[in-house]
Amino acid sequence: MSVVNFAFGPMFIGFIVCSSLYGVSLAQTIFYYRSFPRDRKAMKLLVSAADFIHIILISDVFWQALVYSRLRSADASVSAEQSELPWLVTMSMVLQATRRELANAYIFPEFVSYDSYQKYGGDLSVQLFQVLVILMVQCFFCLRVWRVSCGNKPLVAIIALSALIQFGATISILCAHAGFRNLVHEPLATAINMLARMAVISGIVCDGAIAASLTYYLSSYRTGALRTEPVIQQLVWLSVNTGAVLCLMTVCNWVLFERKTKHAPSSCMAVHFVLTKLYINSLVATLNTRRHFRTVLDRSIVSSSHGFSIFSKIATE
Repeated sequence: MSVVNFAFGPMFIGFIVCSSLYGVSLAQTIFYYRSFPRDRKAMKLLVSAADFIHIILISDVFWQALVYSRLRSADASVSAEQSELPWLVTMSMVLQATRRELANAYIFPEFVSYDSYQKYGGDLSVQLFQVLVILMVQCFFCLRVWRVSCGNKPLVAIIALSALIQFGATISILCAHAGFRNLVHEPLATAINMLARMAVISGIVCDGAIAASLTYYLSSYRTGALRTEPVIQQLVWLSVNTGAVLCLMTVCNWVLFERKTKHAPSSCMAVHFVLTKLYINSLVATLNTRRHFRTVLDRSIVSSSHGFSIFSKIATE
């Protein structure tokens, strides 16, 4: 099987799905800009920049590999320069590599050179972009939990800690891979695998805790009012579905990571493409729902209760 089919089959499918999700998020971003012109410029820039840069980085991988034909057949006689992989593909392969796989010439010796890693994988600031996007969205929802729970410090601490563990574990993995030659040592390979599992589990805990806490506290604001009940139901539905989808994709990422097959690295990276784009879509969707909820609440009977005031602020701000 050629290197192109081996490395880019599953990843290209993930790229297609990711591009489709970019179209959805782009439409949502335009709607957000038009509906909330008074929102802070920093938030607007953050949403649009994160979405745009993410799709550009992924597109660059396939542009280099497919348009410029940087990959050759696995059994072709090519030079080291010709056999170099794009940085993101190299990192996806390295992330899944163990000492046994390296010894079997399964990933590294055939078509991933040290020069390739240094050329495409040396810039940690670029490699960490997807992780930074995930952390940004998790912080946004953590702040939302803080508001809806009226400052429940233990709950927010659990969410923030799990998000930071996921971020820190991923940074540690990428920093360890900066010394690519050290991966031949069994202890380091084992530690990297443990860090990867820690990052995935922390992500599941973070997303699950956010969804569960938002569902619980939003449900507690039910007053039985006919005008506000649909808003609460929709907020709960949004929280449950967002958390479920993100957790499901993270679990899929974990399952693919644990598989020791030739397609596992690229399949895992494909899921990560989609997962990052889902985080961005969930952020923009949450921002855009404020307009609908604000319209519904404006038609509702004004209530002076403390619970209604908090709920109204959460739903519309």
